[in-house]
Amino acid sequence: MHPVTLTGPRLTLREFRPDDLDASMAVVGDEEVVRTLSFDVRDRDTQAAQLARDIARAQATPRPDYYLAIADSSDTLVGFGRIGPGRDRSGDIGYAIRRADWRKGYATEAATLMIDFGFKTLRLHRVRAACGPDNHISQRLLARLGFTPDGRIRNHVFTNGAWRDSLLYSLPNHEKESALVREYVGTVKIQGQPKIHFRVLASSLDEARALAVERHGEGIVSVWNEEDARRTR
Repeated sequence: MHPVTLTGPRLTLREFRPDDLDASMAVVGDEEVVRTLSFDVRDRDTQAAQLARDIARAQATPRPDYYLAIADSSDTLVGFGRIGPGRDRSGDIGYAIRRADWRKGYATEAATLMIDFGFKTLRLHRVRAACGPDNHISQRLLARLGFTPDGRIRNHVFTNGAWRDSLLYSLPNHEKESALVREYVGTVKIQGQPKIHFRVLASSLDEARALAVERHGEGIVSVWNEEDARRTR
């Protein structure tokens, strides 16, 4: 299946292009971003060669995986997302966002788009994910999306000069239906500061409120789902 485009409220997951090279360096060339990934920092020449391979692999038949650029509203690459179908109707997801766009909920939105694509289009029964034991942000993200822990593989990934364990998670299709993630909007009013407007993806009002506090700080939080609000008008 090529090309693939997945569209969310703020982001689009699309095929890679040669002109994504400069923007992609903000991900693969940043030690702080790569620290939680499964490969080491890349220089420009290495990334140019990898990008060419990724573009070619997307056009293979059968397609081995769906490795896509995560682009913002200006079509600038801000990260990568991947879902790779495996045996027994399972699929593995992964994601990375450039540091300048951390704490905006982009990883949650991109992961939600990939999960929906996996279940609805690829007809997967289960989606799996893995992350490092120190990657607490990704662990919380997976928990919010309804994933549950499956175990730990010791010395699983060799990166940054050392072996790293991986924590394993999975989400069966029926659990995704019961943990529906929706977009919530709201405001945070912190004393002495202008009112902050936010949008988050969450599975409940309480979770949306907790995410707002986590990102913006303690204050008076008002949050609602616009679809629910329209129904009550």
